[in-house]
Amino acid sequence: GQEQKDAEERILMEEKRYESFQEEIVEKSKILQKLRVKYQQGRAEIRDLQREFEIDREDLLDSIRAQSEQLKLYMQIVGQMVPQRDVSKLLQYSEW
Repeated sequence: GQEQKDAEERILMEEKRYESFQEEIVEKSKILQKLRVKYQQGRAEIRDLQREFEIDREDLLDSIRAQSEQLKLYMQIVGQMVPQRDVSKLLQYSEW
């Protein structure tokens, strides 16, 4: 899990003693490549979450629009069939 990822990062970032400058370059290039992959995976995950959020948001907005249309229809029906004074009484005694 997360602890393993943290441990891997600590190992990658440890200071080591190298036999030569070339060895240091090779080792640090490997570390950089691993970090680059992690970074790209993180960015991909963020993009996926953003897409998911947008889909959920659009679904919620569609639901709100549909409910608003239904509410307007119900309000018109009530307005035609129930006298206003009775609607006021219903609202007064309603519990939300």
